[in-house]
Amino acid sequence: MSAFVHEHRQWIEDARRELAQRRPQRAEGLPSRIELRAIGQSWRVDYRHDPCGSVRCRVRDSVLEVSTRDTSRRGADAVLRSWLLDEADYHLAPWLLRESQVVGRRPTNVQVRLQRTRWGSCSNSGTVSLNAVLLFLEPPLVRYLFIHELCHLIALNHSRKFWSAVAQYEPGYEALDRRLTAAWNEIPLWAHGRTR
Repeated sequence: MSAFVHEHRQWIEDARRELAQRRPQRAEGLPSRIELRAIGQSWRVDYRHDPCGSVRCRVRDSVLEVSTRDTSRRGADAVLRSWLLDEADYHLAPWLLRESQVVGRRPTNVQVRLQRTRWGSCSNSGTVSLNAVLLFLEPPLVRYLFIHELCHLIALNHSRKFWSAVAQYEPGYEALDRRLTAAWNEIPLWAHGRTR
């Protein structure tokens, strides 16, 4: 059974993602608190309507101030997503590069984006793309994803050689992989650009 799972892993992951997207989404308003577990930080969120001011997120102490020109939820969501991308770029790219020293393979480029169906990816040119929503996950899951993508610099597929490399740098990867697949439910809808 294990050989079958390893051989058809990509198909299984794609099918799981598709099923997760078909589930009814939980109703969710704008967050009153944001916790980024990957970096151990959280903020209370205050919203301000400022029709003549700038659109921005600003951190003051442990408060994230969100200023928008309009009163729509869409405007606040967009400001929060932009802030999340900045935070992810600041924290995730250097973290990945530190993990690349462990694996002994360095990506040619690191991109941080908001994606709906992938935690990360590695191109054949050596670019590793990371999903900004990784910040909502626990550090061991984020580290596992980094190891997973960096091992694609060794083998750009899900072959035995690839999984052997993953196991070398993350011996408990199977349990982490299952947790990572289930973790999509931990991501707030606003971070994906989805509404109720």
